[in-house]
Amino acid sequence: MAVRNSSARLSMLLGIVSFLGGLIFTAIAAIILGHLALRQIRSSKGKQDGANMAAIGLGLGYTMSIVCLLVVGFIIFAGWDIWVYLWKLNFGSVLPLLS
Repeated sequence: MAVRNSSARLSMLLGIVSFLGGLIFTAIAAIILGHLALRQIRSSKGKQDGANMAAIGLGLGYTMSIVCLLVVGFIIFAGWDIWVYLWKLNFGSVLPLLS
């Protein structure tokens, strides 16, 4: 009888937590534990199962990492526009010789 891998179970749990609003830290932990679980399951030669749980954790972890990086990129991009707007309000043009 195959035993369910605990790293796979934890990877799926952390992937769900990251999907429900956790930070990128839970997504990174889900990715690491998912790869670790898949390696352990492969090397156990049928004594462990849970590859589907590890795959779910990996999928959610990678998806939420990409989403988090896109959100951070958008915040930086929008923040730069706000910074330039506030600079122009306070100090006039960015390059006074060109305007």
